[in-house]
Amino acid sequence: MSDLYLIILLLVFPLFPGFSGYESITLSKYVFLLAAAGGYLAALIAVSVLHPEPLPRFGAPQWAATAFFAAALLSWLCSPWRAESFVGAGRYDGLLSLAVYVLSFLGVSLFTKPKALHFHALGAAVTLCCAVALLQLTGLDPLGLFPGDLTYYDSGVRYSGTYLGTIGNTNILDAVLCLAVPVFAVSAVRERALRWLFLPLALSLAVLALAGGDGAYLALGATVLAALVFLPRTARGRRFGLLAAFGLTAAAVCAVWLYPGESGTLYELRCALEGKLDDSFGSSRVLIWRETLALVPARPLLGGGPGTLALRLDIRFSRVTESGAVLTSFVDNAHNVYLGYLANLGALGLAGYLALLLTAALRAWRCRSARSDALALGVFCAAVHGCFGLGLVLSEPVFWAALGLLCTAKRR
Repeated sequence: MSDLYLIILLLVFPLFPGFSGYESITLSKYVFLLAAAGGYLAALIAVSVLHPEPLPRFGAPQWAATAFFAAALLSWLCSPWRAESFVGAGRYDGLLSLAVYVLSFLGVSLFTKPKALHFHALGAAVTLCCAVALLQLTGLDPLGLFPGDLTYYDSGVRYSGTYLGTIGNTNILDAVLCLAVPVFAVSAVRERALRWLFLPLALSLAVLALAGGDGAYLALGATVLAALVFLPRTARGRRFGLLAAFGLTAAAVCAVWLYPGESGTLYELRCALEGKLDDSFGSSRVLIWRETLALVPARPLLGGGPGTLALRLDIRFSRVTESGAVLTSFVDNAHNVYLGYLANLGALGLAGYLALLLTAALRAWRCRSARSDALALGVFCAAVHGCFGLGLVLSEPVFWAALGLLCTAKRR
């Protein structure tokens, strides 16, 4: 039962675009997720009634996830925007979505363990999603996801945002690929039965190279450094990996510091090293982060409530295209998963989430196996990308499912 639900999250959910393409892909995936989670919860209740058995013992990750949801529930109960907070005033990121994430994590971590079937499911989903994305990059739209005659290359000209593949927004696609790339790389090298995952690995890297965001590149770079320290099994290997990671980091910092350009990501990184941050840096992420942080002192402990940042932020961007059209966009997200939890759930909610990630890291360090190592690096890469990501319902179910596989509980 849990394996079936997991296959739905890893295979069917990423590929399901709804019936109206990108125009309503978020709503479509949200409804699909609620239906799947509702069915899973009903099945769990039925099984527990018909065949009552003691639950597997909760470990530190399960308690951390429970504490995270308890903080979210308390934040919702104390929110001045309780009605909007249940579903979420932004893009379906309210209490109900958080409940589904935690349910998925607990169900996966308590009632199953990493199996080859799970890796095959994610590999198949990413293969098909990237195939669609690569065709869209050639100007085709095989699934008719773009409305009318629009294409990927009309982004910023005829519409705001950037969309690709069966995930939707390219930032969300980056989040899924950042999780998938390390999982595929380690699994394909370590397990003969999973060698075919080199195919989705190559397709993922091709999509990231052609249309990936800078946050994805930084996350993948950080994961390479982490892998040098994490993957070696001997103390000598870890020392060598640590030296190599330190050397690569020093070389990268020097390269950024000496970068002569006056624009682009490397220029912005150089300014950051010099302590000069402009609000326009990171596609105006610095501005969004500052405005989000400015909201925290008003409700520091419990935040404004799950999914309420859209009601509290007042940032909009508009520009005139070459054709004379005016494109306007409104900011309803912190563009940083951790700042989003801090503003929405307060210090208690963010502490619960960080505790979950920390306990997952400790579990991965103690329970070494090929599949655990692959999941650990995938979760790490996705967590780093979360510093620049949206953390929406389009990608979070996949992340929480992988996190649950990483934190499988010991059986009684």
